[in-house]
Amino acid sequence: SSDLSAFADRSSAIRLEAGTIIEGLNIDLPLEVAASLKVTCSGSDAAAIPGAELALIEQATQTVWASLGSVKCDDAGAFLFSGLAAGDYLLAGRWRTPAGLVQWAKTDVSLGPGRETSQPLRFDEGRAIDGVLRLQGGRPADLATVTVVAKGRIDGLGDAGVEGEGHVGSDGQIGRAHV
Repeated sequence: SSDLSAFADRSSAIRLEAGTIIEGLNIDLPLEVAASLKVTCSGSDAAAIPGAELALIEQATQTVWASLGSVKCDDAGAFLFSGLAAGDYLLAGRWRTPAGLVQWAKTDVSLGPGRETSQPLRFDEGRAIDGVLRLQGGRPADLATVTVVAKGRIDGLGDAGVEGEGHVGSDGQIGRAHV
């Protein structure tokens, strides 16, 4: 009897029914060892940020491994992604400060097969918009608060928006809205 062999790459499939015995068949399947990514979230003061939301997107295929809100850092500001394919990823995060302000962070990260990569993700103070927003003609009698919405685009994640509530003074001036 001669040796039979088969080689399968990612696009090939070999199916054997339960109980099938093939003597002398050698199947050589290359297995890719999964990568993992340990993320540590911190603020500009290097303090851990528990509860930060993370997103992870494989850049080559645009496969979303985690979307914002589906994954959060633990009490130590850390999260471990496991079972990932080696490759290049976009890692992004969103965190709402105790004052209600939203901060964003993002970085590119490359993962090798069979390795755990540690990646810090630092949330810096956001940009502030200063100025006065005032309703012409003063405040209508039935209007005490307004919702202020800030929208923008984050590369790799698409449109992002946050909103906050501001109080309207009797002169129509809108007080600070935590956006």
